Amino acid sequence: MHSENDDWSNVIRRLQKVEEQHRRLRLLVFLLPIVVGAPLLLALAPHQEDVIEATRFVVLDSEGRPRAELGMLEGVPYLILRDTLGVPMVNLNLGNGHPALTFTTHGGAPRVHLYAEGARSALEFRTPNGSRLIELLAVNPDQQFLIYTDNDQSQRMILRRERIEFIDRY
Repeated sequence: MHSENDDWSNVIRRLQKVEEQHRRLRLLVFLLPIVVGAPLLLALAPHQEDVIEATRFVVLDSEGRPRAELGMLEGVPYLILRDTLGVPMVNLNLGNGHPALTFTTHGGAPRVHLYAEGARSALEFRTPNGSRLIELLAVNPDQQFLIYTDNDQSQRMILRRERIEFIDRY
């Protein structure tokens, strides 16, 4: 026959089993939204591409000095390379939609200037103060020039494809 103790033991065992099931169910209810929701949220999140967007980037050397700068100025993209003192020495830009590359002196005067503007392409060599000295110019296949200029910016010699012109100022 059954004793009353056996009945209480069964009730306690069954109650412990129900409590254990309840703990597991609470854990499942807590973890289920995380396990199911996290991948769904990641799938719905906007995809991040390997692109960094900015209007200006500055590259610093180990001393914290700016050495290169890439940016936009009044809608014109540019790249500036600086020496160890931070002085701009090389400038590449698309001013007025035309490419230009300029090498400068420590004072900022252009020394070598390469540009293309419409049908015209030119390579200029300048004095340390920035005055034009020699210009190699191509306007079209029939118009190609090498122009030598003196200190007062007067043209002294023009070498054309078909002839050489010496210009006498005196």
